[in-house]
Amino acid sequence: MLKRLMTLILSGMILSGVAFAEPEDAMQDELPVAETIDAGEVEAVKKPKAKPEAEAKAITVTGKIVSKEVEGKEGKANVRYFLAEDESGNKIALKNKYEVDGEKIDISDYADQEVTISGKGVFKGETVKKIVDISSIE
Repeated sequence: MLKRLMTLILSGMILSGVAFAEPEDAMQDELPVAETIDAGEVEAVKKPKAKPEAEAKAITVTGKIVSKEVEGKEGKANVRYFLAEDESGNKIALKNKYEVDGEKIDISDYADQEVTISGKGVFKGETVKKIVDISSIE
């Protein structure tokens, strides 16, 4: 029984080529050589760049600053601020803090107040999407 088992194992190794495989050094000579690539071909392979950020334009808007609590990471409540315009009723996203004339201001100080904001904003179509920079707030 043991003799048959050893014969089967040996014949399996011979048929699969494991017993008489070439050393790795001999196989190195048979590997294909990598071709060099020109710089122009590398440019064609690179991924396309991300879509450029929309250009900020000068704006002046008047409205009431409203706050909204949003659930953030790990269940913490984050407060988001928006400027609700009177004329159109659109909400414009605001950051929590801005720098105006070298002085840092916190938008929470102006919550639930009518304000006029001058600065730069990003548009989506014809409406203002968000205010990027504030030059004055009254």
